[in-house]
Amino acid sequence: MAALLLGMPRASAQEDAREPATSEEAEAQQEIVGDVLSVDGREVLVSVRGEPELRLQMRPRTVVLLDGQMGTVEDIREGNGIRALYRVVGDEPVAFVVEVTTQAQGK
Repeated sequence: MAALLLGMPRASAQEDAREPATSEEAEAQQEIVGDVLSVDGREVLVSVRGEPELRLQMRPRTVVLLDGQMGTVEDIREGNGIRALYRVVGDEPVAFVVEVTTQAQGK
């Protein structure tokens, strides 16, 4: 087992721990605006014009603003308005900033 550990290049382990910060990745940032269709743990399903559109992965470092105030993923509710900035990591959309607006009853 020690031979396996010694044989593993340190650079690859360190690269895996770092978050990419290339200009190419910055260009890959995307935005979605819609409504929260469902919240399931660390996933938020965003609906655009009533149709399921995107399942966003929420990470511990995702910034959540609820009506302009700092919040958490646990504050997000079905029916809230949402604007999210995200990147596709692997094949999953990962949110890094989420702005949530609560909607008045009787809308």
